Amino acid sequence: MRYREFLIEYNRDITKRQFGKQVADRLQNSPDSDLFNAYYKSLGEKGYAIEKILDTIASNILTSFENNDPTPNNQYTPWIAREYIKGKIRRLEDLSRIKNSLELFHKYKNTNAFKELFKYNVGFNDISKLSADQIEGIAEKIDDYIAPKDKEKDKNKGDAEVVYDGPDARVIHPKDQDAACYYGQGTRWCTAATKGENYFDNYNRNGPLYIIIPKQPKYQGEKYQLHINEKQFMDEKDDPVSLTKLKDYPGFLKLLKKELDDEDLLLFVDPKEITDINKIVSEYLGDIVWEAVSDMEAEDDGWYEYRAEAAIQKGYVDENGEIDWDRVYEDPQLNDYAMYNDDVRQALRDIKDLEKIQGEQILADIADKEQFDYGWATTTMLEKYYIDWIDNTLGGNYWKRFHTNFEMSKNPDANKYKGLKIKWVGKLGNYIVGFRQN
Repeated sequence: MRYREFLIEYNRDITKRQFGKQVADRLQNSPDSDLFNAYYKSLGEKGYAIEKILDTIASNILTSFENNDPTPNNQYTPWIAREYIKGKIRRLEDLSRIKNSLELFHKYKNTNAFKELFKYNVGFNDISKLSADQIEGIAEKIDDYIAPKDKEKDKNKGDAEVVYDGPDARVIHPKDQDAACYYGQGTRWCTAATKGENYFDNYNRNGPLYIIIPKQPKYQGEKYQLHINEKQFMDEKDDPVSLTKLKDYPGFLKLLKKELDDEDLLLFVDPKEITDINKIVSEYLGDIVWEAVSDMEAEDDGWYEYRAEAAIQKGYVDENGEIDWDRVYEDPQLNDYAMYNDDVRQALRDIKDLEKIQGEQILADIADKEQFDYGWATTTMLEKYYIDWIDNTLGGNYWKRFHTNFEMSKNPDANKYKGLKIKWVGKLGNYIVGFRQN
């Protein structure tokens, strides 16, 4: 084996041992988690053990890193792995853009022009001290001030549609790659890349892209790119932005709401609908607890003994000294199991507290729990919200009955619900919500 090949293999082995597991973990918890799941399912079906599955996934991702390392001996691959694990490189599709930046950095980092341009930035020629964002910023400056440029840059605007032009923003729907590049100038979007791989077609075939150009930008170069089906809303640096930002552009938001068909985003749900449903759900949870109480009472010997002792203390005995159970059943204090059982009493208090929560707070809580989506929480997450609440607050098996009986449907199907007694209790976005009745 020649020295260069040996060095590549050696570096790869070191990188894999140092970062392999972390790379696999990062993929599982990244926006590319579907890829991890596909690997896991495919390799699992082949009989791979869990350790081998993770090792294979890590090897495949490291190969992607190497393919986007512009150096002949893959000297930047450990850095790429580090930045990916940190989440500074968010998606694997961003590697093509990182590669372009590394190419410029590697080509010019030891030149006098580079040293002059970054003379006040100590360590800017040391990759180990730089983040992915810094590398891209450095590459942009190299591209502007050092690298030869074609001043007569192609001005082809491509095919695009202006879907909204109001006082707050202009919104473009690019229909081809040229348009995506033209209107995406000054951004780091992979759909606007003029060098390396451009992902416009990948996104466009799965629904329209929208480029939002504010009429009164808060800073130079402010732009946003929205893709509904891919659940992405990014700023010009390709960093995710919360969907609540769309409220800054009410005209476009109104238009977008009309176009949304299959998405049921909480952003568009009336909080009052949540408030109304929450009251019904709270009442239903109270019923579930009381049904459980009936079973507890029947099986709790301590409850029977407690009532018997209390009855004797209160003098509920007949002439033979036997407990007069008729008088016991007439005494509210001796028939309130919740007063005897601290857990039941607390559960009922918790349900009362739940009932007081307003829709706005529930929507905010759901959005916070699904923050990896940056506000892409949907109405179908409401059931998960309640199941999590039941599991964390009530505990036990209460959630099982709730989950079994809870129903949510856009268009209740007569065949699906044939033979079932469904009590529809309210509307939530495009859904009808209800419970199966026993």
